[in-house]
Amino acid sequence: MIITKDILSSYSIIIPENACFDIRLDAFKLQKTISEKYGVTCPIVTEKCEKAIVIKLDDEVSTDYCVATNGNSIEISGGHFVAIHDAVKELISRMGDECFFDGQEFSGEADVKIDWQDDGSAEELLTGIAGEKKNYRLVWNDEFDGTELDRTKWDYRLSMMGKRHPAWT
Repeated sequence: MIITKDILSSYSIIIPENACFDIRLDAFKLQKTISEKYGVTCPIVTEKCEKAIVIKLDDEVSTDYCVATNGNSIEISGGHFVAIHDAVKELISRMGDECFFDGQEFSGEADVKIDWQDDGSAEELLTGIAGEKKNYRLVWNDEFDGTELDRTKWDYRLSMMGKRHPAWT
């Protein structure tokens, strides 16, 4: 299946209903790239549409990814959000001047690292797909940038086997 710039305007980007932030960010980056490169807006939705670029996760967790055609859709799949991320990056790198997708399926293995930096677009994702304000607020985090656990935030607890495991205090 060949998808040209003209046909692309009828496509939507579909993500899982409970997609994690990383999946939403990759969908948004794909949407933004399509808009910048082709001048076409593909809406991000969570329900099936007639024509779609589907971003999905497999049941089995792996770092393998695949981009393939299935009926009227292009499926970007992987067993882990890192695999989806690398599949989206690969798809973006293969976009041609007049052709978004040339029907040649491809697969690979993820690098197991996220190297796209947030360019401020993440804030737009916090408004949600439907546009309603989500009001997300960071309540706690730890950067683990030292050589040992910060004992003001972490403590050890014994497991049933008598082993010590870190636990948040």
